[in-house]
Amino acid sequence: MKRAVTTLSLIALLVAAGPAAAKPKTLHYTGKTDAGNSMSFSLKGKRIFNIDGYVSATCVPSRGTPRTGITEFSPPGAFRLGRTRKTSLTKYVSWWGDTKFNYKVSSKKKGRRGWKVKLQVNYSYVQYSTPGGGQVNQRLYVCQGDDSFTFKAK
Repeated sequence: MKRAVTTLSLIALLVAAGPAAAKPKTLHYTGKTDAGNSMSFSLKGKRIFNIDGYVSATCVPSRGTPRTGITEFSPPGAFRLGRTRKTSLTKYVSWWGDTKFNYKVSSKKKGRRGWKVKLQVNYSYVQYSTPGGGQVNQRLYVCQGDDSFTFKAK
C-alpha cells in the first residue's frame, strides 16, 4: 500500500512539473524602426536574438563633407531584455577590407508588456583614391548609427 501511494505521488509530481518545465517558444517579430527602416528579430523567454535590419548612419570624413545613409545592423549573440550589452564583429566589406563593427543594444520596459529597444552601431574605414600622377590619397571615415523600435511581448 505504501509503495502504491509513493508511486502515485511521484507520477502526480511529474505530471504537475511537466508544464512548468516546458521550454518557452521562440517568437519571430518583423517591423519597422522609429526611423522607418526594416527590422526583424527572434524572442525566446527574456532574450532577443537574430537581430537583422538597418539603421540610419552618419559617416564623418577626416576632411570633406559628412555622408548619411543606411547601414546594416546584425549583431552577433543574444541580448537580455531590461539590460544593455555591447558586442563587436569584424567582417569583410568590399572596398574597405576587414571592418570592425561595434554594437550596443539596450532595452527598457515600456508599459505592462511593451519594450523599447535602442540600437547603436559604430565603425570606421579608409577610402583610397588615385587622383593621378602616381599618388594615392586616403580619407578616414568614422560612422555612427542610432535607431530604436518598440514591441509588445505576446
